[in-house]
Amino acid sequence: LDERDSGLAALAVAASPFAYSFASGANTDLFVLMTTAASVLFLVRWLDTDGSVDAAASCAAAGLALGAKYTALALAVPALAVLAWTMTARAVRHGHGARALRTLAVGALLLLTLGGRQYVENLRTTGNPAYPVELSVGGRSLLPTSPYSAWLLEQLGEGSRADDRVAVSGLLHYYPTWKSATSAGPKYALLFPLALLALVGAQGFSAPRVRLLVALALVGLVVAIAPAHGLPAMQRRFWPVGLARFIAPSLLLCAVAAMTMLARVHPRAAVVCRFALGLAIAVDAYYVRALSAAPVAAAVSLAAVAALAFLTRRAGSWAPAHWLFAATGLAVSCVLVVAVTDRQHATRSWIGAASASEADDAPKTMLSGWDALYDEPPLRIALAVNDSWRGQSAFAFPLMGRRLQHTVSYVPVSGDAAPGSAAYVRLGSPDRAKWEAALDRGEIGRVVVQEPWPVEDAWMRNDAARFTPVFQDGHLRIYKVVR
Repeated sequence: LDERDSGLAALAVAASPFAYSFASGANTDLFVLMTTAASVLFLVRWLDTDGSVDAAASCAAAGLALGAKYTALALAVPALAVLAWTMTARAVRHGHGARALRTLAVGALLLLTLGGRQYVENLRTTGNPAYPVELSVGGRSLLPTSPYSAWLLEQLGEGSRADDRVAVSGLLHYYPTWKSATSAGPKYALLFPLALLALVGAQGFSAPRVRLLVALALVGLVVAIAPAHGLPAMQRRFWPVGLARFIAPSLLLCAVAAMTMLARVHPRAAVVCRFALGLAIAVDAYYVRALSAAPVAAAVSLAAVAALAFLTRRAGSWAPAHWLFAATGLAVSCVLVVAVTDRQHATRSWIGAASASEADDAPKTMLSGWDALYDEPPLRIALAVNDSWRGQSAFAFPLMGRRLQHTVSYVPVSGDAAPGSAAYVRLGSPDRAKWEAALDRGEIGRVVVQEPWPVEDAWMRNDAARFTPVFQDGHLRIYKVVR
């Protein structure tokens, strides 16, 4: 790729709604995207250089990705398999067995050190290294899931392949199920076909590398969408908002491979593709609130002028086809400007006010409360929430403190179960006496209450002798449990 197409490929991913909208949250998907992409980059470099440093760097980046989130397994494992297989084949062919063994040993050590801890801990404590992801074959569970995951699956069901079609189609438009744009964007209607063409049309020295990128991307997509049963299928079908970020590494590889095809097509067709992609990126930037309507309209106009200038620069005069192209481009630009301007007015409603380029405003509204516990000595903290979304682990994680010194759990409002990690399951009918007894059994020292205020907040506010307020603002309250 030249610098122009490399920049377009990078922008296609960086300006995507799934990347921009989740950048300020606690989700690790962008970290997985960066580290998985780095692993594949070093793999491709190793294929060219055969350098041990590149191989070790690929393993280290894969370890960071695997240690951050299970979704990295879909692409990092096949990439590492290619590395190990190719290195072994080269060692056998060239007689470099000792060198290959050393490189693989160093790579494995980096991989396990950076990415293996949680898998080992899960295996030790639950018997399932990928807990709470369940592994089942033919309906028979081989590795157990968590009680909460089982409960959630029982409540929602696992859906059907029709839900998968909805989730996949949601990749291409801006609002699959959410108040802010979280998809891959409609530009992938162009990038996906170009990437598939690269799988069969790549030529020259780089062809095997391009095919590898597309093959890895396809493996990641298949692994993400293949499960028809169980918790992975249910999560994908009922939260299609998350599909784009879960397969983000595959989307990046598709973008890079697609751009390599522009050197193989007719120059004017390549210009049209670049113009369309640049326009889609500008519209992406508008939908994630990075740009307002005026800069988008200006970008469209400048791109149209540049494209027309290139297409006609070798012609002594404009042919009828050029006039037709110019008129069509002008008409489309006018329609787009009107549509975008209308959209700008429409999004001054609750959607624009609520999202404001972020998937959720919790990092802003909860920050002061999180900071109050940041450097405290180790505590057992219980969450009290009235909204299922507010109680999820992405918002509980910052409560663990600077050194992860705190233990955070949810105590069911009924008091019928011990404190656990099912952060937003409100099981049973409220029972204050049982709830307080459960706090004592769990040795809870602080209770963190998030808006909208649940019944536990009223209980604690009316019993200052038992629950002492230590922090309060408009979004979050913290009580000390007195014993």
